[in-house]
Amino acid sequence: MILSVWRFSHFFLACISVFFLIGASVSGAILSFSSIEQENRNNQFGDLDSFSVSQLCDSLESKYKETYSIEMKQGLAQVSLLTNDGKAETIYVNPITADQVSPPKKESRLYSLTRIFHRSLLLKKTGRIVVGISSLLLFFIAVTGLALLVRRQGSFVNIFKKISKEDFYTYWHAQLSRFFVLAIVLIALSGVYLSLERFEIVPGEQAPVHSAVQNDLNQFSPIKASDVSLFKNVSLAELESLVFPFSPFPEDGDHFQIKTKDSDVVINQFTGEVISTFNFGFQQKFRVWSYAVHTGKGSISWSVILCMACCSILFFIFSGLQISLKRLKHKKLSTSENSESEFIILVGSENGNTMRFARSIYDLLILNGKSVFLDYLNNYKSQQHEHHLLVITSTYGLGEAPANANKFLKKLHKAKQSAAFDFSVLGFGSRNYPDFCQFAIDVEEALKKHTNATKKTGIGLVNQQSKSDFNSWKQRWCIDNKLSNYSETTENTNTYQQFEVLSITDAALHPKHTFRLSLRGDPKTEFVSGDLLAIRPVEGEQERLYSIGVGSEGEIILYIKKHFFGVCSQQLSELSESDKIQARIVTNKKFHTPEDYRSLILVSNGTGIAPFIGMAFENKSNAVIDLFWGGKSAEDFQLYEPQLSDLKSSGRIKNVYTVFSENKKDYVQRLISESPDKIIEALSNGASIMICGSIKMGQGVLDEIGVICKKNNLEEIDFYKDNGQIKMDCY
Repeated sequence: MILSVWRFSHFFLACISVFFLIGASVSGAILSFSSIEQENRNNQFGDLDSFSVSQLCDSLESKYKETYSIEMKQGLAQVSLLTNDGKAETIYVNPITADQVSPPKKESRLYSLTRIFHRSLLLKKTGRIVVGISSLLLFFIAVTGLALLVRRQGSFVNIFKKISKEDFYTYWHAQLSRFFVLAIVLIALSGVYLSLERFEIVPGEQAPVHSAVQNDLNQFSPIKASDVSLFKNVSLAELESLVFPFSPFPEDGDHFQIKTKDSDVVINQFTGEVISTFNFGFQQKFRVWSYAVHTGKGSISWSVILCMACCSILFFIFSGLQISLKRLKHKKLSTSENSESEFIILVGSENGNTMRFARSIYDLLILNGKSVFLDYLNNYKSQQHEHHLLVITSTYGLGEAPANANKFLKKLHKAKQSAAFDFSVLGFGSRNYPDFCQFAIDVEEALKKHTNATKKTGIGLVNQQSKSDFNSWKQRWCIDNKLSNYSETTENTNTYQQFEVLSITDAALHPKHTFRLSLRGDPKTEFVSGDLLAIRPVEGEQERLYSIGVGSEGEIILYIKKHFFGVCSQQLSELSESDKIQARIVTNKKFHTPEDYRSLILVSNGTGIAPFIGMAFENKSNAVIDLFWGGKSAEDFQLYEPQLSDLKSSGRIKNVYTVFSENKKDYVQRLISESPDKIIEALSNGASIMICGSIKMGQGVLDEIGVICKKNNLEEIDFYKDNGQIKMDCY
């Protein structure tokens, strides 16, 4: 009877979880190779246990002017520093020599997609719940299997004694189970724990708490980081991050703060003495251990064991099925339009510049006597004839697709295209941003995985609309496609119009050298707040784009920070009333306010407030607008305060929330985290949240909104971005 109960439990649990376990096992086996590759990268420069943090600091001191922070990533040190040329940079260095090295390679798309599948089965929150339950079921399957093995062997102490050989499947099912049952139990329990942590049923990562200590104000000589005694005793393998004091003045209270695997320590920058130590408790260590056990992080040998255990689970499923079928046999037995074009050009362009280059390729193909179809990426349709697909696209924001290309990857994934086709990809972007041409790169990776697709020409990446970059790639592409490369040029065909300066403030009077500029253009020109003003400071150079607001009398409102090396901002700051400038309006539909909205949340920092002031002026129905703004200081806010006060008194804005980072390093993200009710109400009722300002601020705000969504069982943040409730225009 007991045997029957254990066997039925083992069989039943396996049956209800078999498909999820197959998916988890296959993806887990694949991900074990990712852990192995990661560990190899971690040791690429040698044994980090043999080198101290002090040695790294000493190397950095000898090569760079100042260091702000160090963070260990994939065996490299990511360092924010000031170069000897006075440039602030974040670079990756060899942690032993401090020589600059290339950033770590982006994880293979196979691994990243597999990881998403392993965690959620591509079903988001529902999938995570299913995975957590499947992990628990796997634990019970392992326990019941162990009970059956103990029953078979007679006792627990006989588990590793010789197993009598029966048929192939029964023998190896039992043989492998005794070697891998412990690994499977650990995989299952750690998976359950990580799922519980994900849903905050158990505590997550510990945040260090330190007591405040007043510096001795008579201390004025900070010591070198390499001379701090504690740093000499901490190996690079233990180090997670090190933050250097920002200010050398004792009254500012800045200190060294080092985080290791076991503790977080604050150290006096003048004496090198430990001020405060926060030791991570058992829960944090157990959390780290669970993650390492489940993923193989930190150990190649354990990653290999995990891979073998995942493969063994697949074998157990198959052999268990064979054993069950065998048992059942002994029981009672009781089913030219685009459809004809040789070349199809699909374009992703945020402001029209990329389309100009696409049209030059279109003209070149026409001159070569080819049939061509030109359209936007969002209008992609599968074709049933052989053709060459040319994707020409820019990248918007944080490596995202332009507004007319954001549906392409989903459509490509779903498309059923039987005909073979060639493809080439040309990306436009700026190397000033970390996600340079990222969307173009993602498109090429997706096309490479398409069954019937063949890459014709390697991806071209054009920096800041460089004609040299473009022409170099075009030459290669023409050769690959046996085309004559007619010397067509991409002359600027944009029509500029004259704008008159109505008023301008003095940038020198503002602590951040920010000034307000209002312009009046042709009354026939249509624009709304959130559109862009394109200005070309020097003929032949790239246009500069500024997000605009519309004033009470229909004038354009701009807030611009004057940069010392900024050609355009310098020119604009020197304008006077009645001066004329040449510019053009670029429609930015993805950042327009929703039609007939009843409420709106606006989040910005610095000059990103410009379109929001305009949106408030346009709020003639007095809908509820809550504005969140972050800046350096109260003096910084004075430039915007008069208009905001008028808008608030007239009912165009209901609430204005501000935060200043000058002393407390406090940012607008904190205001969002403290206003969960407003965020929940907005997202639940279909209202929009609009974000404008720096990319870093925008990402921080998205992170806080994501936390609120997770805590309150809302959809994941990508859902609200996809349906247009969260709009971003960050730079």
